[in-house]
Amino acid sequence: MKNITNKMLAIIAISSTFIFACNSSEKKVENAKEELKEAREELNDERIDSIAEYETFKAESELRIQENEKVISAYRERVKKEKTIIKKEDQMYIDLLEQKNINMRIKIEEFRTKGKDEWKSFKEEFKRDMDELGSALKNLTVKNTK
Repeated sequence: MKNITNKMLAIIAISSTFIFACNSSEKKVENAKEELKEAREELNDERIDSIAEYETFKAESELRIQENEKVISAYRERVKKEKTIIKKEDQMYIDLLEQKNINMRIKIEEFRTKGKDEWKSFKEEFKRDMDELGSALKNLTVKNTK
């Protein structure tokens, strides 16, 4: 009798362990599904934020590129009106700056990111190049107004 009771207790213990283990597994699966859903929502939110950040950056860059075009165009017009003879080097330099400005527009239009690090790197490099171009244009107008 004692032996049967011990066997029954063992069977009950093993059965309850399986029952609780199954519930635990179901709960784990449910929790994992919930965490996956939250992770997808966060990823989607980050993707939307990065798209918005890119679009804002692109719009700001486009404005700077348009301003550069105006400076280049105004400089060319001023030189024509003044009937100043531009040295061949100066003309080549103006053409070079204009081409850099065009390349900056192409660069921002064609950029496709593969991650946050690449975006951050691109943005820093692009800003630096735009600042250098802006400085070169300012120096061009200062140099030739003296």
